[in-house]
Amino acid sequence: MRRYRRSHWLARTALLVGFIACGHPEDAERSSSADDLNPEPKATAPPFEEAPSLSLDQAHTLDAWQGGQRRILGMDLVAGEYISGTVTQAGIDVELEIRDPDGNVLLWVDTPVSGSGVETFHAIADRDGRHTLEIHAFGRGELEGTVSAQLKEHRAASEMDHLRVHATRLASEAERMRQKLRRQSELVEPALETYGRAAEQWRQAQSPAEVGRMLMEMGAIRWRYGGEIEAADRLLAEAQPLLAEHDASYRARLRHYRGELAVAAGRPAQARDHYAAAVELWPAVQGVNLAGTLNNLGFIEHRLGLPQGAIESYGRALELWRQRGIEAQEARTAHNLAKVYLWIGDYDRARSLLHRAASIREQLDASTDLASTWAALGQLDAAENRLDAAEAWFEKAADLHRRSGEEKLEAYALVDLAVVARRAQRLDQAERLLRRSLPMLERNGARRQSGRVLVTLARLHLARGQSSEAARLAASAREILESSEDPMDLAGVYALTAQTLNADGKAEQALSFVRRAVDAVERIRKRPTDRLHRASFLSRVINVFETAIEVELARGGERRTARALAWAERSKGRSFLDELVEGEADFDRPYFDPGLALDANLEAVGPASTEDGVLLLYFLGDRGSYLWKWSAQGIRMWPLPPARELEAGARRLYRLFSGRPRLELAPRLKQAQLHWSRVLLPEDLLLETVTRAPDAPPPHLRIVADGALHYLPFGALLGAVENDIEGDIERRPLIERFDVSYAPSLTILRHLENRRRDRQLTAEESTSKPQELLVVADPVYEIDPRCPSTTPDQGPGKPYRRLAGSAEEAAWLKAHVPGARVLSGFEARADHLRALDLKRFRRIHFAVHGELGTGAGKRPRLVLAQRDRRCEPSPSSLEIGDIFQWRLRSELVVLGACKSGLGRDLRGEGLIGMTRAFLQAGSSQVVVSLWDMDDRTASRWTTYFYEALAAGASGPSALRRAQLRLRQESGDDGVFYWAPFVLFGAS
Repeated sequence: MRRYRRSHWLARTALLVGFIACGHPEDAERSSSADDLNPEPKATAPPFEEAPSLSLDQAHTLDAWQGGQRRILGMDLVAGEYISGTVTQAGIDVELEIRDPDGNVLLWVDTPVSGSGVETFHAIADRDGRHTLEIHAFGRGELEGTVSAQLKEHRAASEMDHLRVHATRLASEAERMRQKLRRQSELVEPALETYGRAAEQWRQAQSPAEVGRMLMEMGAIRWRYGGEIEAADRLLAEAQPLLAEHDASYRARLRHYRGELAVAAGRPAQARDHYAAAVELWPAVQGVNLAGTLNNLGFIEHRLGLPQGAIESYGRALELWRQRGIEAQEARTAHNLAKVYLWIGDYDRARSLLHRAASIREQLDASTDLASTWAALGQLDAAENRLDAAEAWFEKAADLHRRSGEEKLEAYALVDLAVVARRAQRLDQAERLLRRSLPMLERNGARRQSGRVLVTLARLHLARGQSSEAARLAASAREILESSEDPMDLAGVYALTAQTLNADGKAEQALSFVRRAVDAVERIRKRPTDRLHRASFLSRVINVFETAIEVELARGGERRTARALAWAERSKGRSFLDELVEGEADFDRPYFDPGLALDANLEAVGPASTEDGVLLLYFLGDRGSYLWKWSAQGIRMWPLPPARELEAGARRLYRLFSGRPRLELAPRLKQAQLHWSRVLLPEDLLLETVTRAPDAPPPHLRIVADGALHYLPFGALLGAVENDIEGDIERRPLIERFDVSYAPSLTILRHLENRRRDRQLTAEESTSKPQELLVVADPVYEIDPRCPSTTPDQGPGKPYRRLAGSAEEAAWLKAHVPGARVLSGFEARADHLRALDLKRFRRIHFAVHGELGTGAGKRPRLVLAQRDRRCEPSPSSLEIGDIFQWRLRSELVVLGACKSGLGRDLRGEGLIGMTRAFLQAGSSQVVVSLWDMDDRTASRWTTYFYEALAAGASGPSALRRAQLRLRQESGDDGVFYWAPFVLFGAS
């Protein structure tokens, strides 16, 4: 029935703030129990003189009952008569009182079922006359539900009936004590004794379900007010089978209690099972209780590294809080959900939820909770590299926690400030803040966070070259974090240990810890979750592989360069590879298997042939980056600057490439192009490329990029070549010498090449030839002469204009590619695409608008027709999620949409966008654009590209020929016009 808050230290989970970009789940806020949300009951008024009679087996139903209302029913009894009945509540919380003719309370019942369930009453009249049954609804007036009262038995009392009535009175007395425990701790033992006496009476009355209810409450008191986890666990375990025949609300409540207890005992997987069972047991009308359990389930799923489950649980809870208008709990769950989105890198959603939570908490003057949300906003700004803004949030949070006397939470804010200082290279300040926070955390029992602080301190000392002190701190951290068995913590502390050992020249010992760190990563990687969340997780553990590379290079030996390359390969596109393996039953080709030796893996996934060109693989690390070249001459490696320097330079160069040519910017472009070409392509990198005859096709340059390097068209970078006449070294664009293509990893490249070869063999053997080309182009948009009388919708964003050049593309392709199927105009719609057998097309070409999906709640999409044949608004698009579900057998997909090659950049995974979606769907090659294109230039590029394909060129070769023709037309300074198209996938 009623719900009461626990004391503050039990009502909230401590905020364990870990590394800023991670958003650890420990700072999520749990709902303390399934029944802690309603206020104290109001005193029941005296009975009315006249009241409707409660008749045997006749139900009195009260519909649309609201919180605060009261109902009185009369009963004519004779002294010594026994009555028993039920009150069934749905969506509302009630208590019962039976009064004698003088208005004295004969029996009070307030069992701990909240919002839904069956209340049973037992009473024996001690005098003749008119008795009353009073029903009182708790909660606010907007809470609405149904109550039904029914008298089941009315007869002379028996000995068993006296036992039931006595047990009911004892249970009610114990319940009254339980309600006062928050303020009167001296009542703990009397309450336990009274519940025990009630349990014994129920046993004698042969009511096992009621015995179970008493044991359940005793267990909750044992651990909430006495911290007796083992004793509480025994009582709750004993209660569970006894409640099997009781109302589902009681069983749900017990499972919720057991979930809380499992969290307190450090058994998160068990807690998840209990919370999930409670979610299934709570009746549908139990909105408040269900929301509390869902919030706790989301908390534990976040802690277990299951972001998709946490998002679903928190999302359901948030909707229920909003429906009930319980703003304090809405803010709590919004805060928690934001932390999950922060953890997986969905910063737009996280920011929106945190601002909502902060707004509510400011209105409610909830200072401690508000400070926690400020800290989360700081974590968000830090994740987006806005360090000054992050520092301001953390300082506000620390100050508010300090004034509120919340030492543990203040310590968490200090840790966050230290991480910001460390990232800003203020190492001394970072160390002072960490050492200040450490005793505060230890005093408050924050053991795991203390371990994480030790990890960060060790890294500071390692950065200063103090490897001995770093090793000591790492050992202390390892002792703490190994007991938690959290794979994320283990991966971090093992990688740190490997770094300290490597710094001391103990490479072989370091390698053993590297392997343990990677094993921890693999345990989380294999957990079921969606593609975005898995990719986001893997992007956060790249430092483990950076350490592995450093250790391998320190070991020395002839194979050290190849072994380091194998670790770099193991870090790339793992989520993408998992999806390829899961999505294709015929995937039986070699791939990077963690169980194989590194050398064996490298041999399995290496280029199909190095005789026809060169493979370049980049790895961007925080401490240093690397470039490997794999060619017929073997494997070589070059060290490169750290990731932050390379990524900043790549983005600057991208902005210069992608901006429309302006005379005043030409010198800056040439200077930047030459500088970053020298950094990314060392002078001796390509000089030893295979010798070829003058009439031989150009060698193939395959690029496995990393980070912001995915934004660069490598064909426009300047590689060192030897002047054939004078013998001098000069730098020329790579497309002059190479066919260029990209791949997410060596493993995926090998798979895509196998896929393409197998399909070619299948097509040769088949009597049913695939259709050559499907073209989707020139949709009818909001601003379009084909609907001249229409007014663009006044929705968010600008209306799309017709792509006149795409009409020319479609017309040319239809005229020059035999059997080409064209969907254009009003027909260029997603439903028409779905009606086709897309597996029948060898090539698919899109010439439409596209969106990157960078706003909150948005995803990348191809924008198709926005009007129907009557020119009425009828928007159609291809969302990235739709494409992931396709099953293609195409050799090539061309995406002529602007910036179709961009997407969300995740370290190690590359750009998650349309490119990945179409490769995942089954295409062997995807051609995309890196920036907004001129419509007419894109049309000319299409013509040149398909002419080269018709002449027998491969995809990369056709791309090169088309770019060279555009370059000839636009000149050396026209990179904007000829360089945006790149090809991902098989050769």
